Amino acid sequence: MKACVAVLLAGLLSGCAWWGYQSQPGSESRWCPQACGDAPDFLAYIYQPEFADSQALKQALAEMLQLIRSAEFAQDVRAFNGWITTPERSADRSLPQVGGEEVYTDVVLSPRRGMHYLVNWEPGQTASTAIDPDRHFGTTILPAQVARWRALLPDGSPDYRQRAQLINTLAHELTHLPTVLIDARQRFKYRDSGWKGELAAKACLVSYRFGQLAECHYLARNAAAPSVAGCMAAAGYQADEQACLALAQP
Repeated sequence: MKACVAVLLAGLLSGCAWWGYQSQPGSESRWCPQACGDAPDFLAYIYQPEFADSQALKQALAEMLQLIRSAEFAQDVRAFNGWITTPERSADRSLPQVGGEEVYTDVVLSPRRGMHYLVNWEPGQTASTAIDPDRHFGTTILPAQVARWRALLPDGSPDYRQRAQLINTLAHELTHLPTVLIDARQRFKYRDSGWKGELAAKACLVSYRFGQLAECHYLARNAAAPSVAGCMAAAGYQADEQACLALAQP
């Protein structure tokens, strides 16, 4: 049975977010970083007719998950307490914030089972994540973004800068999986729709900062960046905790 994932992020997309979504995917699409067992902490359904894209996505997901579970990455997320959850200002004109421990628990430590991944073209999107009323999560990723994993340097070695961009995308989309109940509907806890109206907040938003931090850790790990801090600053994420806390004020 096939359906479309309905978007609960107002303004992100309208209508069907994910063409090709399968509410009951076949067992052949079931994937875990290690053996699934009875209660895996991460279980996804990956379906895509292009074998090369499917393999690249699985490899990238496995590396991304291993990276964000590392002690070094955990320390950087937990140590930062200026995370902004959404660019939508509240009635008093403040931006909601959470601490690093809450972000790490929500995004990394909470089990994720039943996500759907599809490599497919979507207008104006590198990737997008949606949730339907039955709490099925779907992430669509542009084929060109997945192809970055297969990029090679002239000497035939992996192009880690290209790969890092896919790591960023996957980590970014992972932050959209935690939900909260708003107006009797499940909505993403960490949202970024409308961030261009709060341009300065991008460096503090959970989704963008978490994704960029994963990219920089991946680059530093593979000797493609001198340091995580230098990489973050070069990417425009030099805002420190105090700057993000100040930005969130009315």
